[in-house]
Amino acid sequence: MAELNYGPIHGVFSESRRNDGIVYFALFDKAGKLVAGDGWPANRALPEPLPEFSGIRDAPRFDTEVPIQIGAQHYGRLQFGISTEFLHKARSSLLRDSALIAGAEIVLSILLLSLLGIWLTRHLSRLESASVAIGKGRFETRVDIESEDEIGRVAHAFNTMAHRIRSQLEELRARESRLQLAASVFTHAREGIMITDATGRILEVNDTFVQITGYRRDEVLGENAHILHSGRHGPEYYAELWRSLLEKGHWYGEIWNRRKNGEEYPEMITISAVRDAEGMATHYVALFTDVTEQKEHERALEHVAHYDPLTNLPNRMLLADRLHQALLQTLRRGGSLAVAFLDLDGFKEVNDAHGHNVGDALLIALSERMSSALRDEDTLARIGGDEFIAVLADLGQASDCEPVLQRLLRAAAEPVAVHGLRLQVSASIGVTLFPQDGADADQLIRHADQAMYQAKQAGKNRYHLFDVAHDAEIQTRRETLERIGQGLQAREFVLHFQPKVNMQSGAVIGVEALIRWQHPERGLLSPATFLPVVEDHPLSVEIGEWVIDSALGQLARWHASGLELPVSVNIGARQLQQEDFVDRLATLLAAHPELPRGRLELEILETSALNDTAIVSNVMHAC
Repeated sequence: MAELNYGPIHGVFSESRRNDGIVYFALFDKAGKLVAGDGWPANRALPEPLPEFSGIRDAPRFDTEVPIQIGAQHYGRLQFGISTEFLHKARSSLLRDSALIAGAEIVLSILLLSLLGIWLTRHLSRLESASVAIGKGRFETRVDIESEDEIGRVAHAFNTMAHRIRSQLEELRARESRLQLAASVFTHAREGIMITDATGRILEVNDTFVQITGYRRDEVLGENAHILHSGRHGPEYYAELWRSLLEKGHWYGEIWNRRKNGEEYPEMITISAVRDAEGMATHYVALFTDVTEQKEHERALEHVAHYDPLTNLPNRMLLADRLHQALLQTLRRGGSLAVAFLDLDGFKEVNDAHGHNVGDALLIALSERMSSALRDEDTLARIGGDEFIAVLADLGQASDCEPVLQRLLRAAAEPVAVHGLRLQVSASIGVTLFPQDGADADQLIRHADQAMYQAKQAGKNRYHLFDVAHDAEIQTRRETLERIGQGLQAREFVLHFQPKVNMQSGAVIGVEALIRWQHPERGLLSPATFLPVVEDHPLSVEIGEWVIDSALGQLARWHASGLELPVSVNIGARQLQQEDFVDRLATLLAAHPELPRGRLELEILETSALNDTAIVSNVMHAC
């Protein structure tokens, strides 16, 4: 074309049209002049070429052009038309093949989807059944699907969910059960229960609270617990209560509160603090019991324990307590105290003659009358039968008790009308004074008892004062007798032998046995320190027999050594007057058969012989 030789180009165009489906060629030089062509009529104008192919259209061809240039030199352009028939055929073939493939794919997809649907439906059906079961409360239901795909993961998640729901529901049921139990306990508890906030404002109460206090629930909710205070306890009492709550978290004790009707009542109450995680008290729970009946029962028991059931006077137990307190008061304040032991004269005869009912009525009347004869600070107690004890306290001096004792005597001696009978008795009273009588409470009562017997012996219907000095003598004698008995058992007594000498010849004709007490603390004691004490006491007989037995033992030892001396012993009156004296003496002598007769001489005291010469004579003949 560069050489302007267009002949060969025409042949190339013809050959290309036969093989490549090109409809025509048209070659233009750089001036735009048609210089060669093939396949397009010369008398027809060429179609306008399209810049680019835009897809298969209904046109039978595609008209386009390309520039012809070498390097930067432009030589012209080539326009040609490409037949679109093969494209339409290819499209039809492609559509036909695509339809077949699509149909096969649809059939295969339907088949696969059907299989997948069956598989999914079966598993989803399991999930649905399990969901329905869970909805009906069967939380133990599980989905049995073991796979690693989404369905398996869904099944695993479902099972995990069901397990959690079951666990949570069981926990909720347990909590609900506990709450129901707590609510039941709260409602039906025998104790009153009150819950307050940290400031004491009442938040909740139970039925027993309502029964005890008389307040309705709506009347106390929101109120402060102070509405229950009785006013019996001072600020320091509640301060100690709150101190225990703050330090220990609880308080237990007895408290007096007030009911709605104004009645005060005692209750035993336990208050506990409810704390949060930081340890701060958020609520207080009070459990309390009305102990009014218990208190009344305790008072009744205390009355039974401390008061005589017949006369309603203090009994021995209460008397001991009051006497103890009166003694302490006398020691603190000074002054005197009198203990009077009173026994009714002639009461036994009334009781035997008219029966116990009359006797009891008489005791009741006399108890009231004698109680009226005492002062407010005095105590009259019945200690049994017809015996009473009066404690006369706060006496300025000992003689201040005499007017009271006279009133007691008059009260007991005045006639009493009982069941249509006119009865009259009297009283014998023994009195001891403290601190003149420095004994303890029990000894004071015993001393008053002793003095009462002396009043009876003196003629009854009188009082007698206890003689402290005489009692001291009696006590000393009692202690000495006890110590002598202990010494006899411990072999502390010894015999000393005093020779009997013939004044004309100077020869020893015998010995006299003299008893001595080898006291471990006081040394050797003569008979004068202990024999007068045992006179007229059974110990004198024991000592006398010990002297005889010891003397016989010494005689036996002397006899064995060739010494023959008679031994004389003194015999007291009480020993000599024993009915079995001769028999007991014979028993002692029989223990030493080796002794010759006449070696033991009995010296009978003149006082013993003069007391009862007949008995002494009989004993002498028997010996």
